[in-house]
Amino acid sequence: MVVNATGEILGSAQATYVTTEEVDQTRFVKLFLDGIRQTVGLSKAGLAVFEIVYAQMRENPGVDQVTLTQFGAGKVGVPARTYQRGVRDLVEREFLFCTPAANIFFVNIQFMFNGNRLNFIKSFHLKDSREPSQTELDLDASPQLGHEP
Repeated sequence: MVVNATGEILGSAQATYVTTEEVDQTRFVKLFLDGIRQTVGLSKAGLAVFEIVYAQMRENPGVDQVTLTQFGAGKVGVPARTYQRGVRDLVEREFLFCTPAANIFFVNIQFMFNGNRLNFIKSFHLKDSREPSQTELDLDASPQLGHEP
């Protein structure tokens, strides 16, 4: 971004479109889970266990650990194999961190929170586009010889 009057370079420009929508808690959780899945690429198993973890987080604000068991996952309809794959997916992607205690995991607070606002921003860049160099910008901003400004 260049200031026309002075030629000062402010940085690269981007177009940003933002819409805001008020939703109930059920829709909020669904949007959060869908956003995580699309942004990070969790598997279906990972997303199923993530939903269990997120439910525990919502029930226990301010706590940075969760207890996960195959039995507890089964109670909410997650089969044993899916639970195992899901926990492995979340640990590999560092959503969860193992502790020395069995079935206790620390939560990566970069991915999970107990807030009431949610933003997912997707950025697009054109292939083979390049930013103008400082020299090109200086030449464009300088007056041309032999021409009235």
